[in-house]
Amino acid sequence: FFFFFFFFKQKTAYEMLRSLVGSEMCIRDRCHTRCYSKAEKLHAFRLYAGTITSEERTKLFKVTIPFIATLALRIELLHPDGTLPLLSAGKQNLVKQSRSEISCVLANSFFCCIPAQSKEVSLGEYDMYTLMCDESVGYKETVKEKFKCIFCYFEAIREKEPEGIITIARNCLSEEEKKQYSMEGWLSSERPMQEMLLDAKGRIEAQHEMLQVDFANKYIGGGIDGFCYQEQVLFVISPELYASCLVCERMNEDEAIVITGAQVFSEYKGYDMTFQFAGPAKDPLESKRDGLERIPRQVLGLDALCFPGGSRKLEQFQVKHTVRELNKALIGFKGDFLCDESDKRPIATGKWGCGVFNGCLEYKWLIQWLAASEVGRKMVFCGFDDTSLTPFYSLIKKLEGKKVGEVAKILFEISELVISKWENDPDQEEPINLNKLITQTIKEKLS
Repeated sequence: FFFFFFFFKQKTAYEMLRSLVGSEMCIRDRCHTRCYSKAEKLHAFRLYAGTITSEERTKLFKVTIPFIATLALRIELLHPDGTLPLLSAGKQNLVKQSRSEISCVLANSFFCCIPAQSKEVSLGEYDMYTLMCDESVGYKETVKEKFKCIFCYFEAIREKEPEGIITIARNCLSEEEKKQYSMEGWLSSERPMQEMLLDAKGRIEAQHEMLQVDFANKYIGGGIDGFCYQEQVLFVISPELYASCLVCERMNEDEAIVITGAQVFSEYKGYDMTFQFAGPAKDPLESKRDGLERIPRQVLGLDALCFPGGSRKLEQFQVKHTVRELNKALIGFKGDFLCDESDKRPIATGKWGCGVFNGCLEYKWLIQWLAASEVGRKMVFCGFDDTSLTPFYSLIKKLEGKKVGEVAKILFEISELVISKWENDPDQEEPINLNKLITQTIKEKLS
């Protein structure tokens, strides 16, 4: 097949100028931060187009793609200065865009018209080039499913133009807060532990009017390729979130990103290699708006520390790393700073920093509960169908009603105990059962 692409050159990091070029060569040969062989020729996209029905293919090339092209060409109307704003690292600030403006940018991203970033900024990457050429072993099926989600989004906005505003905010700890929340500061907190609910089968994105935690990469969005971990799933079912990839510099250790106003467009089932598009979503928040004309959905990008495997995963228990994770969760759990102080919606989170980042589940759970309590919010811990979390119920009962400082003392005692065992046996000839150690320590300290 053959179709036209529109390419927007860039004079600076964010300036886009329109010029028309022919054929898919503009994608394969353009300046890009990754190097691909010309022979790939949009392999993944061709694979997807070859698996849909003749009727679906006709609609794709005669209706959907022409609509996306028309949308992309609105760039001069919706972005007359040809630039995108920047949320610089180290500065608390926000970007406000209409959902129509974001749809135009995403249409240009579909045609791979977002230029490679300048070396002067530290952004993640979002355009469809990586996905269209993806040949990751084991991920060919998930790439096809991602295309279904993306075309579901464009079909939905073709039928009904999106209304309202999306804000993307960078939250930063102030210098005063950095001094306040040392280990000693956490130990001296008199705030009460807030209610903590465990939903072993629940999913974060199903907690619609809560502050939904995105287990983010330092570069928010996690890239658009065949991988389907929590962040990638969250973004592909709600593609408006991808706008954050184009404006947010890499997060520092004391920062978080809060995106408010994005709609969910796709249902899904499975995870990672089993991920599947499950049809268009009926978002229960679609018709609702807050005082700023935003859909009242808040997504919090929160990057955890990543630890090596083996015995070195015990590094996470060092005091400096423990304080870092507490403060990272703290600044994120403060939520959208545009909202009224009375907006203390619960936090929907889960196994943040666990999995491929090798975080200890019990430790990360306790860290998040402490941070949520310090900012005065309830927390819902979603297990993603993990029924092995039942021992948490007894721990929750023992910790409820305590002060944050009391529970923080237990956390740092666990830290000291694990590090001591590690230093005495650095090669881990007798591996530490972290689950058992943490559970027993909490029970002993509260008995």
